[in-house]
Amino acid sequence: GGILRSIVRITVSPRWRLWRGEQEARRDTFFVFQLMERLKYSYNETSLFASVDATLYQSIIAFDSSDPMLVSWGHRNAAFSFTAIGLHPLAKICLQRVQRGSETGIPSLDMKALSEFTEGFRYYLRGEFRDSDRHFQESISAAESCGDGFTLLQALHMNRHRAAWSGTAVEELSIAKRVFGVAQEIGNARGICWGWYDQAAAFARLGMLQEATTAIVQSKGQFTDEQWKLTHSIFGTVHGYVHLQCSSYDKARKSLESAWTLVKQSRLMFEFNVHCLPHLLESVTGPRWVNRMPKEDRRFAKSLQVWIRLLYRAYPPLQPLMLRVLGRLFASEGHTRKAVREFERSEAVAHQRDMPYQRARALLDLAAVKEEGRGDNRAKAIELLKATESVIPQAEGWLLGNEVDQAVVAASFDRDAWEAENSEWSAAR
Repeated sequence: GGILRSIVRITVSPRWRLWRGEQEARRDTFFVFQLMERLKYSYNETSLFASVDATLYQSIIAFDSSDPMLVSWGHRNAAFSFTAIGLHPLAKICLQRVQRGSETGIPSLDMKALSEFTEGFRYYLRGEFRDSDRHFQESISAAESCGDGFTLLQALHMNRHRAAWSGTAVEELSIAKRVFGVAQEIGNARGICWGWYDQAAAFARLGMLQEATTAIVQSKGQFTDEQWKLTHSIFGTVHGYVHLQCSSYDKARKSLESAWTLVKQSRLMFEFNVHCLPHLLESVTGPRWVNRMPKEDRRFAKSLQVWIRLLYRAYPPLQPLMLRVLGRLFASEGHTRKAVREFERSEAVAHQRDMPYQRARALLDLAAVKEEGRGDNRAKAIELLKATESVIPQAEGWLLGNEVDQAVVAASFDRDAWEAENSEWSAAR
């Protein structure tokens, strides 16, 4: 009820009570605003609705002031909350108000950094990665100019997520290293954790599995607060992906199940942690997904299928991956025509959204179950994997047919042997 009233207050009835009174009252307003700013970032890790409620309340405080800077900030914060809960048209209205304010010279560079970040985030969640990248770059430039380290950290971190979908693995790694560097510079512990797992994801896609494993262990060592529920679930998602790239499907399932459980318990469902859901199904069907699964695995896989269908429309960036793993599930059940349909849909959506790595994976899976065009699909997939400097797990090398191009297959990596050699170091983390 509180959130709904705030939405109406912000978007339908913008007749704010203006406090044009004493300096002391303005100072008190700014103090409460700053307090809510700190609470908001704390709530981000524990409760989506508490974070949205706090942010919208903060916006009301801003609008009830007579400070043009706070009013613009309030619009920006409302836009971010609307984006987070999928109300993109309302977010656009608020961002347009920020833009109108900038035309009068009200917002500063730090406001530009924040509003461009929010716009990039909005496009990212819609799966419009070119526009997302453009706005993130604008945010990064403005944040660097005004010395806003935290916004710079956020913009780089989200652009790393964007690069994982639409960029090359080398680009992703380059951004990830910048995330880590900025986090260290400003002394942000959570950001250092982001920087390590960002690097782990990029290393894994590149096939640099020892480096990926080292980075993910380093990331785990940064957890200083058990209340970082969102960061914990994203860490588990990336850890699961690293295991998949290492062809350790059982270990991947363990990490991903833990992440998915935390996502459901915390009700923090963002694209970057719901990402664990399709990867979890991928770990259950395994590398030889054309073979039938054990009965208990089939039952669990079907429950994941229900969740994927339920959440499919809410997370456009995840759609090609979701469709592809559903295709693998159908193939494991012997439903080849359904599998072909899902793989073709996955490839089409990935192509439309300019997601070359996901498109390559879909083409390889399609070639495994559809003889027509098999050679062409495999050749195109290899071309895309090389263009994005990405690899597939070694256990899935069979997807390439008789003539395996080792350049697009991860090298052998014995995770157990690595852990044994580094047991003392990794246990400390």
